[in-house]
Amino acid sequence: MLFFESKLSVPHYSPYLIRDRLFTYLNEHLDCSLICLISEGGYGKTTLVSSFIKENNLPSVWYKLSQMDGNPAVFLSYFKTLIMRKISGKKVICEISDDELETELDNLISILASWPERLIIVLDDYQTIDQSEEVEQMLTSIISHVSPYVTFIITSRIRPNLKLINLKLKNKLAYLSTKELKFTPNEILQYFSSLHKISLQPKEIYLIHSKTDGWAACLQLLQDLMKDIDTSDRLSFWINFKGTEDIYNYLGEEILAKQSEEIKSFLYQTCIMYELSSDVIDTYLERNHTEQVLDHLLKNHLFIYQNENGDIRYYSLFRVFLTNQLTKRFNHAQIREFHEQLSKIYEDKKDFFHAFAHAMSSNNFLVATQIMAKMKEFYPPAKFIDLIDWFFEEVSPRLHTASISLFLVKCIPLNVLEKIIPAMEKNLTKYDEHVNPLSIVHYKHQLAAAYFYNGEIRKADQFCSDSLKTSYKNKDHEMIAINLSLQSVIYFYMGKYDQALQAAQESLSYPKLSSFFHPNHISSWVLAEVHLMQNKLDKAKILLEETLKISKQRHNASIVYPYCSMGKYYRLIGDYEKALEWIHKAMKIAEEFQLEYAMAWVYKELAITYMEMEDWKSAEHYLSKAYSYVVPSTYLKCEVAKLQVTLYTKLRNQDLVTMKLQEFQETKIEKHYDWLSPPSQDVGSEQQPEEVQESVIVEHPVLVNDSNDTHNETIRILTLGNFEIIVNQKPIHIKRKASLQLLQYLITHQGSKINKENILDEIFPGGLIDSANNQFYVALSYLRKALEPNLQKGPSSLYIQRDGEHYFLNAQHLYLDINEFSHLVDPKNAFTPIERVNNLKKAEVLYKGDYFEGYPYNIFLELERERYRVLYINLLQELAEYYWEMNDFQNGQMYYDKLLTKEPYQEPIYVDYIEKLLKAKMFLHAKRVSKHYQQMIEKELGIPVVEKIEALFNSKS
Repeated sequence: MLFFESKLSVPHYSPYLIRDRLFTYLNEHLDCSLICLISEGGYGKTTLVSSFIKENNLPSVWYKLSQMDGNPAVFLSYFKTLIMRKISGKKVICEISDDELETELDNLISILASWPERLIIVLDDYQTIDQSEEVEQMLTSIISHVSPYVTFIITSRIRPNLKLINLKLKNKLAYLSTKELKFTPNEILQYFSSLHKISLQPKEIYLIHSKTDGWAACLQLLQDLMKDIDTSDRLSFWINFKGTEDIYNYLGEEILAKQSEEIKSFLYQTCIMYELSSDVIDTYLERNHTEQVLDHLLKNHLFIYQNENGDIRYYSLFRVFLTNQLTKRFNHAQIREFHEQLSKIYEDKKDFFHAFAHAMSSNNFLVATQIMAKMKEFYPPAKFIDLIDWFFEEVSPRLHTASISLFLVKCIPLNVLEKIIPAMEKNLTKYDEHVNPLSIVHYKHQLAAAYFYNGEIRKADQFCSDSLKTSYKNKDHEMIAINLSLQSVIYFYMGKYDQALQAAQESLSYPKLSSFFHPNHISSWVLAEVHLMQNKLDKAKILLEETLKISKQRHNASIVYPYCSMGKYYRLIGDYEKALEWIHKAMKIAEEFQLEYAMAWVYKELAITYMEMEDWKSAEHYLSKAYSYVVPSTYLKCEVAKLQVTLYTKLRNQDLVTMKLQEFQETKIEKHYDWLSPPSQDVGSEQQPEEVQESVIVEHPVLVNDSNDTHNETIRILTLGNFEIIVNQKPIHIKRKASLQLLQYLITHQGSKINKENILDEIFPGGLIDSANNQFYVALSYLRKALEPNLQKGPSSLYIQRDGEHYFLNAQHLYLDINEFSHLVDPKNAFTPIERVNNLKKAEVLYKGDYFEGYPYNIFLELERERYRVLYINLLQELAEYYWEMNDFQNGQMYYDKLLTKEPYQEPIYVDYIEKLLKAKMFLHAKRVSKHYQQMIEKELGIPVVEKIEALFNSKS
């Protein structure tokens, strides 16, 4: 018999983790005759046993089994060899023939039955001989008779088919399963930090545990990868972790490849299920033996587990792997069909949670809303909390969060939503107790969506902002885009149109999410709506057409809103027929889906159109319908009540005007809808909030005295180069940082009245609103006093003035160098070439450096800084070209050199300059410029220019 020494060698792993919890368990059960470690591959069974033996210096023998050991003679030969080696201390080899089996087995039983001292006998990879009945009978006999000092340890992927009931009855049998072998969060920390010197944050530990299910092989495969990831990026890595190619190869080659085709097919088609129910699967796969398959998978610890409630589920990482395999074998249409089949099966069983989830997964949103309608009939409000929690915890990992938060919340009846929001907010504490950033950020977004539909706009803003901040911190681009899209809608509702535009544009700026329906659809719709409100109709139409293209990716209730907006566009241009056509298309879809908020929105838009058409009866009808749906949604109810005031004013029904006006005002005060303007008596005028109506450009006269450059202003502010403030010919210094930033912000936006909220967001970001307000008023007061020491009352300031909630810099009585600079470089302010050159030279003298160059980190200064820098570069180039054309080469060279000093990486300037020098036969200077050209462009930027330079010189030779 060919003998393999490696089969009897104890494997040594270095370094290894001392798993105190499991070492203690093994140590406490060494009085058992048999300890079984049973789990699927990769849970560290072999490593655990070998490190336990080594760490405790236990006398042991090791037998690594393979298929050849299923032969009784081979098995007994190896087994006798390792026992004889232990007795003799010599490297003997014992070979047993078939006719010696019975005698040799009796001898071995006799030896082990009287063994006088501690001995561990390890049988590794037992699953390879599980089908050998003769070997199993031999082992049963041996283990049943061993002395109290002998302990067998079996590692296996399946439960050994040994008949050991007597051992069990005598408490001589112990088991460790996958559940116990999985790495705990503390062991994960020890594995990476102590063993591999990779420090982990608490949030990382939680994510690694939840993403890997404590699977040891996964941790082993990831440790080298983690060393290459920057510490600041690791949290983002784990948030988006869905396995790696190495992990998938391990699962495919070590586990999946060893399964039968029937088992593989079963795994592929059921991995999309949230729970594995035998009767559902029998119907789904048209079979009647699912229970046996599930028993086989559980017994052999393959891919699935049974939780404490008895539910059978896939391990998350294995499910992701199987889903990946599924997409290679079936196309998207087939997979959607699987979900549709399951949705119908669950609906027939009245299991609406699973029915709704599979309808969502199949993108059949109409069926999902129909199932939700049945839930409304069957379930009390409290049951919807269970739905939200179940959906969040079980379905969320498989679907986009946006689909969950907005569509799920959108589907829930508004009167139910109103009742369950307090419980949702209470549940947030449960997720905050964990350190899982995914749970916190997702649940806060979901709460924001719930508050939004409930009409609590400020609370929606609060939770959305909190979720967004965490998303930025986690570098979770998907959640950033989703939160920004919701935030853009919230800002739009609040009349913060500039911020709505900014949020929507930023949401759309993530190119990797270009195919991601939800944020793209909402953000492009918000952009269109803002442009409609600002009467930029051409831009709005283009955006709406783009939004409708996106909507066709997924035909659900979301298309209602761009349809309505298209109707609004035609209403604004006076084409009421087309307006009604579009809004009726929206109404048909909204009523089909029976989504209350969407229906109310459509009826509101219809009513506005009919009011402009002076069809008061239809307008009243649709406003009444809208109101009936949004009573639990206070914001939309307030908007409808506002329109009803206008309508009843037209109808001269003073009682209803009084009633609706009182309702509007009470709701506005109670819910802090400060931005809502009072109801208008002009039909269709949909008044905008003050900050949009007030956008006044203040004209600033620029005083330029050619003779002595003196000015009558008592305050001079220099911003180009070193920042200086001179009051009454004496320099002053503003020491308070916030006051200085406020002045810089007002200078940068001079000519516009700026809403206070915009100032707070830019100068005092991230804090509580009350605190930011206090800081603003202190900074404002300090600034006014610094500029006007004798000022008695802030509102009387000559320079920093207020109009309602808007503030602006009145530059009529102060000197700003940027205003004079802008005046001088403007070609309209010179009538002859000589005047133009004189103005440019004066402007050049004014430009002592970049705009606020000493403050490079104030983001709000960047655009203006670049604008003035470009004006200065253009100024230098114009002067250089002017002098060259006048054959004043000395001044021409001077300005070209200045231009290259300011803009050293612009190839066209070098080429133009060299060509001019060569044409003027200034070859030495041309060579000097070409060397500088090569140094800056080729050596520093890596762009080859030698051939271009040679071509320039050759063309002039």
